[in-house]
Amino acid sequence: MKSRTLLLLIIIAALVVLMFEQNAGDELIQLEQLPVAEEMPLPFVEGEFLPIADGDARHTLSVTPASLQVSSINPTGGTVSAVSFVAQPEQVGVHQRVAYGSTATWSDIRPGVWQVSATADLHFPVERGVKVADGPATELELILKPAAQVVGQVQNTYGAAMNGYFVYFLKEGESHPGSYQDKDDVVHARGGVRDGSFESPLLNPGRYLVSVGPPGRPLNLDEVYLELGELERREIEVVVESGAQLEIVVSGASQRANISLLQYDPRRVAQMKKMNERLGDKSKFQDPEKMEDKSWRAEERLKMRDSEDGKLVVNRMRAGLYCLEVKDVGGKFRSSQSFEVFADKPVRVNIAVPDWGSNYLSKAVQGTVQ
Repeated sequence: MKSRTLLLLIIIAALVVLMFEQNAGDELIQLEQLPVAEEMPLPFVEGEFLPIADGDARHTLSVTPASLQVSSINPTGGTVSAVSFVAQPEQVGVHQRVAYGSTATWSDIRPGVWQVSATADLHFPVERGVKVADGPATELELILKPAAQVVGQVQNTYGAAMNGYFVYFLKEGESHPGSYQDKDDVVHARGGVRDGSFESPLLNPGRYLVSVGPPGRPLNLDEVYLELGELERREIEVVVESGAQLEIVVSGASQRANISLLQYDPRRVAQMKKMNERLGDKSKFQDPEKMEDKSWRAEERLKMRDSEDGKLVVNRMRAGLYCLEVKDVGGKFRSSQSFEVFADKPVRVNIAVPDWGSNYLSKAVQGTVQ
């Protein structure tokens, strides 16, 4: 058996040799070495790789998203609490982020440039730009400088609110502005239009002179100096000279009535007298009653609907001779009694509109002056 197997192998080997010799005359096949491929890096893609080993073993690759951590401190390194943080992206279509406290952490924001602002009570606000990228958290530290502030009310010498005045906070070397063009050169506030209240912008701690009044005309009676410390909010009252004060007490008038305050004008009287001398009978002011009527000019117009308990108060009056004119549903009436106002002295006038005033016109109104 073994001899047969050996014989079979010898025959097969002989056939292989015979075939090789038959093809020896044909064109030889040239085997050339192919170039080795250059190494190409694979893209860095987040996700899971397929198994590269037997079993269920997998290799997991994760990318850390962009995050931003912001903290607020004062110039000495202390923590500033109760801070409002706002992160505004430069990229269009990306929403801003908001946080509140002493720190802010946003862990899922889009990479790019962000403008981060921080505000806190009695601190100057601060804003900085920061570039945020994937990977480790981007850290930003904002320094908020302490400030001071002044709040208060402008009053006259009678304790009444003075509305709409400019309130200036002058540092050493500064002065009350001389014109409206210069008013923005110094820190100022504008008093309320109803109650004279004001609130200064944030101020650097230090010494200030408070000056009140329109540009070119400071109105303070006394100089008010303030020494402001860090994180201080000072409340003050500023008293200004306002001239006389008139209190008008009206009875018998409806809420639709208008009260005109008329002041005697000596200049008008002098002009009418000169016209009478020059024109004689041709002058329209020869009639004493007409001349008397034109001797008064309207100084202030008041409305009964603005009164409180039937009282109307007029501040900043100039000294002089006055009378009152009432226009109500029944007609227009002028007081037959005048009264004098002196500088820096309060005056109260009681005026009663008669019942028959609603039936016809009259120039007589009963009144008393105190």
